[in-house]
Parts: sequence; structure tokens; C-alpha cells
Amino acid sequence: MTLTPGTRLGPYEIVAPLGAGGMGEVYRARDTRLSRDVAVKVLPQHLSASPEVRARFEREAKTISQLNHPHICTLHDVGREGDTDYLVMELVEGETLAQRLERGALPLPQALKLGVEIADALDRAHRAGVVHRDLKPGNVMLTKLGAKLMDFGLARLTGLGGPAGQSDVTLAALTRSPTMAQPLTAEGTIVGTFQYMAPEQLEGKDADARCDLWALGCVLYEMATARRAFEGQSQASLIGAILKDEPAPVSQWSPIAPPAFDHTVRRCLAKDPDERWQTARDLAHELRGIAEGRLSSTGAAALSGARRPKARLAQGIAAVATLLLVVVTLALWRERAAAPALTAHLEFVRPANSPFAKFGQVQVSPDGRLLVMVADEQKSLSRLWVRPIDSDDLRLLEGTDGGTMPFWSPDSRHIGFFAGGRLKRVSAAGGAVQSLCAAPSPLGGAWGSSGVIVFEPDGGSGLSVIPEGGGAPKPLTSLLPREEGHRWPSFLPDGRHVIFLGDARRTEDDWLRLASIDGGPTQDLMQAVTNPVFVAPDWLLYVRSGSLVAQRLDPRTGKLSAEPVALAKQIASAGPNHLFEFSASTDGVLTYRAADPSLQLAWFDRQGRRLEDVGRPDVFDGPRLSPDGHFVVTGHRDADGRDDDIWLLDLQRGTSTRLTSDPTSEFSPVWSPDGSRIAFQSYRTANGCVFLTAASGTQGDSLLWQSPMETWPVEWSPDGHWLLVNLTSEKTGDDIWILPMDRPTEARPLITTAADDETPRFSPDGKWLAYASSGAGRRDIYVQDFPEGKHRWQVSTTGGFEPFWSAGGREILYQAPGGSVMSAQIHAANGLLRDAPHELFQLASGVIVGLSTDGQRLLVLIPTVEVETAPLHVVLGWDRAKTVR
Repeated sequence: MTLTPGTRLGPYEIVAPLGAGGMGEVYRARDTRLSRDVAVKVLPQHLSASPEVRARFEREAKTISQLNHPHICTLHDVGREGDTDYLVMELVEGETLAQRLERGALPLPQALKLGVEIADALDRAHRAGVVHRDLKPGNVMLTKLGAKLMDFGLARLTGLGGPAGQSDVTLAALTRSPTMAQPLTAEGTIVGTFQYMAPEQLEGKDADARCDLWALGCVLYEMATARRAFEGQSQASLIGAILKDEPAPVSQWSPIAPPAFDHTVRRCLAKDPDERWQTARDLAHELRGIAEGRLSSTGAAALSGARRPKARLAQGIAAVATLLLVVVTLALWRERAAAPALTAHLEFVRPANSPFAKFGQVQVSPDGRLLVMVADEQKSLSRLWVRPIDSDDLRLLEGTDGGTMPFWSPDSRHIGFFAGGRLKRVSAAGGAVQSLCAAPSPLGGAWGSSGVIVFEPDGGSGLSVIPEGGGAPKPLTSLLPREEGHRWPSFLPDGRHVIFLGDARRTEDDWLRLASIDGGPTQDLMQAVTNPVFVAPDWLLYVRSGSLVAQRLDPRTGKLSAEPVALAKQIASAGPNHLFEFSASTDGVLTYRAADPSLQLAWFDRQGRRLEDVGRPDVFDGPRLSPDGHFVVTGHRDADGRDDDIWLLDLQRGTSTRLTSDPTSEFSPVWSPDGSRIAFQSYRTANGCVFLTAASGTQGDSLLWQSPMETWPVEWSPDGHWLLVNLTSEKTGDDIWILPMDRPTEARPLITTAADDETPRFSPDGKWLAYASSGAGRRDIYVQDFPEGKHRWQVSTTGGFEPFWSAGGREILYQAPGGSVMSAQIHAANGLLRDAPHELFQLASGVIVGLSTDGQRLLVLIPTVEVETAPLHVVLGWDRAKTVR
């Protein structure tokens, strides 16, 4: 019998159904006595008359009631209303691990964390004499506080002095609908779910706590690989596989998984229980050791047998010595190119005589002889520079002001790039720059041997194709409903097929895809969040969980091999939207930059002295300082770059609290002026969702506003009446809109210039708005009155971004290109007047997050490794190394 909303079971009022399983139906209900939401689990009425089933139901209640653990679902009550038996349990919000695995494998750090939590829960149960016997992804809930082990419906009390009695479920019953309860039978039958049952369970033998460790091994395997450890076309073949076969190594499907993890899982899956881990506590200890790096975690294939130690920038490696090594090694490599196993690993540092402080987005030419890079000169725009691999001859490409995202022509003679909202090309030897077409907000280009260029023009569309000499671009790909843009194309050798990243509105659904310039449907290759690079004849390079991997791809069929090979770890980000710092040539030259992605919060004074670090390094995303200066709210990205959640950092106590746990991603948190609420962007239903949540973490999230376009909150007015959001328009780029908090459906445009308008900040009195706007190829800081916007003044003189008002509203601090932290004095008399900005100090790297309440300290987010000044790794002959297979 299905219960309808409003039905009462004792003091519990049914609200809505949640699901059903082998032991009954589950409903969301309201505890009318304590005014709390709970989960009520009831036996179907047509089964409640069975004494055996009711006995099992009562056993589940007794079993769960003995367990009190943060990662085990809590039992509140048990009762009977008429002919209906029910349990009242903690209402666990989230999704099951099985639902999460439908989107692919978990990042290894998350898999290890969940594994530890499940093992700890099992240890608590086992010490109470309870064996779960049906551990599987469907019985693990993922919540804000981590894993929750559910459904002890197949558990039994073992006691501490001997074997448990037998009262189990038959093999035939397990094949029935999952919504039906399973009858109890006699000794020698099977209990559990086939895919996760230990051999002794399948053989009908007495099963102890070690069968749970087998099941956890299956779950760990599945979390890391998105594949089940054992498969079969039928029940018989599946049972045979479990009894006789060994699963493929985890590293075959997840090449960055360390050997220690593979060993741990294999020991869980030993056929003989005596060969497994003997306690869940031992297994938890092993998983913690892997997660903390105390056990061996070197699972990636080495690039060479004798790699030189990584250079450290602080050691100041001389550029002359580095280049001499490059010249000698490169000469030997060229002479011995026929030797299939010859590999050399080099490191470039910035040459001492270079006019720039930073460089990035390095691309090696297809013939492996030249490097093009984007370099930022002090207090100037970025420009393109070219240098041979085997010399110190740096050459500026004139006319490339503001250049970014360079890519090579197939003959290594020309370079395509983007600047000033245009797609352009220039000879690698220098000369006139040719403008090809408009590209207002590009995200990658590729030059094919068929004489065309494929590129993403505006940050939110499919790919376009244009003749290499210029002309009218034509659409090449169309977005799927799940996607917000096609990024980072890379051509196959035929010059007619291109691989690209389909960037999804829900970031978990990003895919590498294959398209043809001749038209026709696109083909999904793999789920990934990275720019792809195809290297002839059949290598696809991409980043997975921070590591660079290579995998065979048949260019004729578009089929991938099953064995990716890890090449390097901690590949640095080279820009937004999943662009990583690596490139490769057709003759075996590989370049990449490795860097710890962690960031450190630190306080600076107004003279640029670093006063103290705040908390530990972590992967922060868009942190904002609270109005009282005691907290930071931030996005936090997982190791694979797929999933962001909102976290709260207590700067005084050094603690952190997770505020959101939706399986989709949340970004851009913004404080309310009183510090009680936080607005943020979420991908839960569309990419234009703005949600609200309590900073205390005691309330659920609520949808404030939804736009058909990409939208994220950026600033809350001091009086609390208005929320400003950035909204991406196809015509005008990033615009600033205003939402009345009491009437969010009446949102309207506030600043919509032809440039990108972003990072608005209210003055303390709410009368003025400072923001950054990118006109004429450069971002500058502007101020205008609010809300009328009748007057507008430019504050910065050499470019600027990230404005902040001082507490008194008489000063704006902002960052200028080249690392300068600038101060502009603001006066309100006869209109808005301002003094010429002056430099406070140089900030070599980092972004200002906020100011202290007295304006004397700046909270800055600093990379633990400065990517754009770190050495560039160059590997010669990587594709012929023995370790690449």
C-alpha cells in the first residue's frame, strides 16, 4: 500500500515518498512532536502479515539501534500503526554513491576519503557484533558531512562468542523486483547483492565481518574506475567470475592510482577470507596512509629512467647552464633520432636577459623546433614571443599586443592567436599581423592541414571554421542541451577531424568529442574536463585528476584504447575553462608545467609586507571576506576540477564548514551585508541559477533567481535591498544586472556596455559603484553613481581589476597589470573627483580577496607555486620511451 501525503503513523505525518527497496518503502515525514523532518521506512502491507518478514524487520530495528556513528544512519524510533510496521530514521539529504557513479569515477582523494568513512562505520558495526552483508553503492549516501551507511536490512548479529544463526534470503528471491521484500529461508542460502558478495556468501557458507571488507573492496574499485570489479552476462557467469577470476588492476582504468591503492583493493578481494584485511580498522588505517602520502603513491609511469631533480625557482638555476644542457642534449637527440628508447628530460627557466617577468601558454611547433609563449611585461600588455628550443634567442612578435591562446600552423611557419576581440595570424619569423575575423570571447583555436582554422569565437557557442587566409566563418558544431560551449579544438592528422571539449552546463557532464569539418554528427570520446592535444600518429594527450596522460586513439575509427599512461603530475592551469599547460609536437617533443594547485590566504600590510598566513593551502575558488572580517566564504574545487561546493572558513579558529553538497557545482559566493546569508551560483537546474543559503549552515538552500543565460552573483548592497549579478549576453558580453531582493523577478540591466563589465563593488554608503570594464583591449576601473548611473569616471590610468573600497569610502584599492597594488583617493564635492592613482606596493602574484575593517590590511590569495615563473619541462622523445606503452 502506498501512503499518501498527510497520512499519520503515530506522531509522524507522511510528506512524500523517497524510494523503495528490498525491505520496504521509504517516505519523508514530519515528526510533529519535535518539529523535525525524518525518514519513515514501512513494510508493504501485503508482506507485513508474514511472521518471517516481520521478524527480519524487527531485527533491522534492533541492529541499527545499537549503532551510533557519524557515518551510519541514526535510528530514532520504531512503531506499529494498525497493520503497518515502521522505522523512523535520520533524514539523510544527498544522493547515493550509485547515483554519483553514473556520472563517472570519483577523484582518487574523494574515493579515499569516502573509503575511510565507510571503513570506520563498518568498524563500529563489527565491534558491536553486527555484519552488514549488503554493502553496495546504493546503500551509501553522500551528504554534506560525508558518507552515510544505510540499510542494515540484511545485517545480522554475530555475537562475540560464536557463529551467528542462519536466517537468510534465497538466491531466487534476489532476482525479484527491488521494491519487494525478500522472504527468509533456511541455512545454506545466499544473502546480499550479487556484484558485491564475497565467495563464501555465494557458496552459502557462514559469513563473518570479512565479507563486508570484500564488499568495500568492490566499492573502492568502482569508485576509482566507474567499473564493477566483477561482471557477467548471467547470474551463473557472474558467480563464476567472483569465485575464480581476478579483476583488472585499478591502474588499468585509473592510471594515476598509486600501487598502494591497487594493493589495498586486491587484498580486500582475496578469495580466501584469511588473506583479506582482518578488520575494518586496519583497512581504514591503510586508506588513510595512502591519502596522507605515508604509503607509496607513485603510480604514474616515469618519463625517463634517470630524470634530473626538479629545478626550484628559489635556487636560481642559471639560464646559461640550462640552455647549454639543452643544446648538447638536443644535438645528441637529433643525431640519434632512430634510437627508439632515447629520452631526455630538460627544464627551461626564464632567461636572465628576458624583458618579461612571467610567461605561459607555451606551445611547441609541430616540427618540435620552436616555442611560442605569452609573456607579460612589467606594466604592459601581454605579447607573443618565439624562441628556438636549442638557443637563447628570444624574439618578440611585433603587433601581438594583448595576444593570447596561440596555436601553430601545421608547417610550423605561422601562428594563430587572439587579441582585441579578433582571430589573427602572424609569421613565426615576424612581420605584419593579419586579422581574420571577429572572436569577441574566444576559447581556443586549431589549424588543420586542410587549410582551415577551427576556433571557439565567443565563450558560449559551438565551434566555427574559417579558411586560413580569412573570410566569413561558418558554424561547425552545435551545442547539445547539456552544453554551454565547445572549447580547445585539436586537429587529427587528416586535417578534417577535430577533437574538442564539450563544456557542460553541469560540469560533471563535460566530454571530449570528435567532429568533422565535412559535417555530420559529433562523436563522444570520453568524459573529461581538459583541453585535448592529438599527436600523430595515434596519441591523445589530456589531463585527468591533475595528471597528464596519453592514450591511444585510432584516427580512422575514433576508438580509444583501454590503457591510458600517466606522464606527469600536477599539471598547471594555463587559463580559464579547463585549459592546462602542456603541448606536444609530431616528432616527440613534450612541454608541460607542473605546479601544486593549492592557494594560500595571507594578510599583507599596505607596504606589501606579508604579515601572516591564514589557515592551510587549499584549492580555493573565488573567496570573499565577511563584512566583520572574521570569516571567508569560498568555492572549493575537487581534485578533478569537476565539482565545486561552497565552504565557510573561520579565520579565528582555523576551522572550515561545508555549506553546500549538491552533486552539481556551486560558485561565486557573496555575503549579505549583515553576514547572515550567502548568495551563490549553482548549476542545479540551469547555468543561470542564483541560490541563497544561511551562513550558519542551519538552513537549506533556496532558489532566488534563474536566468536563461550564464549568471552569477557579484555584490550585495550595504542596505541589503539589492543584489548585483554578472550576466553573460551574446551581444554585449558580461553585463551587470540588479536584482531587488524582495522582487527578484523584476531583475533589470544596470551596466551593459559593449565591453565586459565585472566585479562591481559598492561604496560603504551605497551611493557609488566601482567596477572593471574591458574596453579597447584593456580592463580599467570605473566609478559611477548608483542607482541612476548618470555620471561615470575612469579611475585607473594603466589598467586595473578587482576594486575594493576602504571603510570610509574615500579610497579605492585595485590591482593593475604587472602586479601593482594601486590606491586612488576619492572625494565627493561638486561631483566625484579623484586624485591620480599611486602605487602602494608590488604584488608578484596573487589576488586581493578583501580589506580589514580598518583598511590597513589586505587579505590576498597567493599560489603556493608561481606557475608563470616556474620552470618549463621539456621532454625529448617521450613517445619512444619504454615507459610509454
